[in-house]
Amino acid sequence: VDVRAGDVKLTNSSGAESTAEAGSATIQIAATGGGNAQGNLTLGPGSIGVSGASSTTLQATRSIVLEGQTALAASGDLVLRSNTLTASQGANAAMSATQRLLVDRPTGTDDSGPRAAAGAGATLLLSGDQIVQAGTIDLPSGSLTLNAAGSVDTRPAVLFDEGSVTTLRGRSAEFDGQPVIKRRRLEHQRRARRHPARRSGADRCFRRRRGRAGR
Repeated sequence: VDVRAGDVKLTNSSGAESTAEAGSATIQIAATGGGNAQGNLTLGPGSIGVSGASSTTLQATRSIVLEGQTALAASGDLVLRSNTLTASQGANAAMSATQRLLVDRPTGTDDSGPRAAAGAGATLLLSGDQIVQAGTIDLPSGSLTLNAAGSVDTRPAVLFDEGSVTTLRGRSAEFDGQPVIKRRRLEHQRRARRHPARRSGADRCFRRRRGRAGR
């Protein structure tokens, strides 16, 4: 199954919760841009389930944007391929795969590509048997949780690939001349894929957080 449009929006306004059932199909949904379209793929609000597939790819020439209270569940592998995975202001999103969940960039692009504006204060949970971050996740003043089952001992449960960028940068604000939000920045770029012992402080932070989420 291959679905393409300039911009794509997937939503569920029924209020019903969707589930993912296993299957053997390959599904690709792409926002290609062109004309008056920006090339963004928007998810939410609502509960979205992808059933009957062993592999699902959501692709955008600019950004995959999460809106409102949203959840996406996919059977098999889930690939999120765009210049950035981001969210609207205050979004609360969860994305899960029964196998591998991969955040990736289109071939031949880097972190400088065009993207949608990122909203502040979003919360994102990524779940799967294995989680691979090989793209750009941009959640200013946001929260990111990675929850990997890690059922295969011969591969890492969570992997930050070479060149990946994970940004949860804080924002400052002032009231009557005084700062009311302390500025903070957490940006992780994994540069040592073949040397797992070389972990930055951000890498260790994510690993500890995943461990807590798994308890």
